[in-house]
Amino acid sequence: MSKDMRNARAKLVDQARALINNRKATPEALARADVMLTEAEGMKAKIDRSERTESLFATLAPS
Repeated sequence: MSKDMRNARAKLVDQARALINNRKATPEALARADVMLTEAEGMKAKIDRSERTESLFATLAPS
């Protein structure tokens, strides 16, 4: 799950970067890029929680 979320986040960041780096970007496009970056930050928090949970769970599993 974490890998899929990481891939989705990378794609979102790449799309936002393309909008931001476009010299002809409209204010609306830049606003969409801001929304994408905010969503990517939220995804990062979810990824971190998921990985932290999996790591802790692994320490609880019997050997």
